Order: sequence, then C-alpha cells, then structure tokens
Amino acid sequence: MVETLADGTAFEVEFSDRNGRTYESLGLRSEQIMVLHFESAAIASNSTQQSPKVRSPFP
Repeated sequence: MVETLADGTAFEVEFSDRNGRTYESLGLRSEQIMVLHFESAAIASNSTQQSPKVRSPFP
C-alpha cells in the first residue's frame, strides 16, 4: 500500500516484482482489498495450531 486516500476509504496499492520494480499501481476501495497474513513454511510445519482460513470478500 502506497497511500491512504479519501479518509481511509480508498488506497493506492502498488504491485512490484521480486526486484522491487513496480509493474502495476491501482486505486482501490476498501471493500476491494483482502488482508492476507504470511507465515513461512518452516514456522507452519512446527506449529501445532491450524492457520485460520481466509475468506474472500469477492463473490
């Protein structure tokens, strides 16, 4: 996320490759964004708890 706009109801989101080069920059409304959480495979394999399931807000 690059910038918060419209009092937190819209955001400028930048997508970049592994080298940090931007390949897309979009303006999105908050209902178009899904928050994801990263957990490395090493940590996940050592965890005794199940990761929560992520539901998409998109139909």
